Amino acid sequence: MQTYIAIPYNPESRTDNNYKRWGNFYDRQDLLVGDELWQLVSGGQFSLNDMVDIFREVGAESKEDIEKALKSLS
Repeated sequence: MQTYIAIPYNPESRTDNNYKRWGNFYDRQDLLVGDELWQLVSGGQFSLNDMVDIFREVGAESKEDIEKALKSLS
């Protein structure tokens, strides 16, 4: 068993996994950022870009239903 600190995406950059925030509090090898996390949990079959694509697809398919539901609440 391995233990990591995991961040599903890098809030500091959209282009890399070079996460530096709070760097004094952890060893970088103990931190998984973005694709490092998704590659590990998916056995190398899934990336952060795949996740973004899925959310976009689900959002596009569900947008109308979500808007209707929100309107019914007001």
